[in-house]
Amino acid sequence: MNILIIGNGFDLAHGLPTKYADFLKFIDFFYKHKAQESSRLELIAGEDIHCYKYFTDLFNSKQDSEFDQYLYDQSRKTIHELSDLCKDNAWIKYFSEVYKSREQKGKDGWIDFESEISLIIQTFNSVSRDIQETIQKGGVGTVLSQRQLNVLALFLEKMDSSSGMATHVWKKEEIDFWKQKLLEDLNKHVHLKFISQIILAILCWEMDCQI
Repeated sequence: MNILIIGNGFDLAHGLPTKYADFLKFIDFFYKHKAQESSRLELIAGEDIHCYKYFTDLFNSKQDSEFDQYLYDQSRKTIHELSDLCKDNAWIKYFSEVYKSREQKGKDGWIDFESEISLIIQTFNSVSRDIQETIQKGGVGTVLSQRQLNVLALFLEKMDSSSGMATHVWKKEEIDFWKQKLLEDLNKHVHLKFISQIILAILCWEMDCQI
């Protein structure tokens, strides 16, 4: 029996668009095309023609025959699924901001999203410990440290400004709510990334990539 061991980077070496940046661009194109859904889709700056064709077919499926109706129904399901997975997803918003920030600084936009996720979770856990210690001393909550504020600012949208957020006393139920939301959004995020990578891989194959 022959065993093929595939290492990290195998997909990129074979031309597959599986970088996290490719995923974020796919989501961005989906949002913009969804906004155009009622009219003729326009090619977005930086969008590959094959990706554009995919979204054109997705949003403008015909219903001339029984088979067309089937394709239309499947397209609607895909649109609803992508919309549901993207809707108010804190991780997508966070990673989009991180990616834009890195690009503006002249970096390649690469994101170690596993490390970013770990940092966020560890920071929320540290806030939970701070709150628990405050409760044990007779208090009701805690103010975020500057480090905690820097890490969590993009997620904690309750406050309108960083100054308001910095003075807000965070209680256990608030942090528990965010921790649960991030877990649910993370599950959606993983599912969404899986779906988008399948679509991008198929589009790459259609472009005669050497896979």
